[in-house]
Amino acid sequence: MCVGIDVSPHKLDVAVSGQDGGRTVPYTKAGLRRVLSLVKQSEAALVCREATGGLERARVGFLQAHGIDVAVANPRPIRDLTRAMGPARWAGPPKPMLSMPTPSRRSAS
Repeated sequence: MCVGIDVSPHKLDVAVSGQDGGRTVPYTKAGLRRVLSLVKQSEAALVCREATGGLERARVGFLQAHGIDVAVANPRPIRDLTRAMGPARWAGPPKPMLSMPTPSRRSAS
């Protein structure tokens, strides 16, 4: 299970793999605690964030301080790929990928 968090100065958009929709929480201490709660409830193996010129640092540090594995991705290759493909070409992940099992959180032994 993975959690994706979209970066914005005033809000956090959170999506959990295998779940419909997502949640939006304010970028406040209470919002960060809500994200932490969502991540722990999902038993996610990884949280993925996009790099935003430093905007993500406090959130990444907060999650890591609570034992959550976080990957920070460069959004440019994704943006370049979608521009090259054109918006009409994106059809979502292939069906075999949708049926793949998601990793579970590793236990700290």
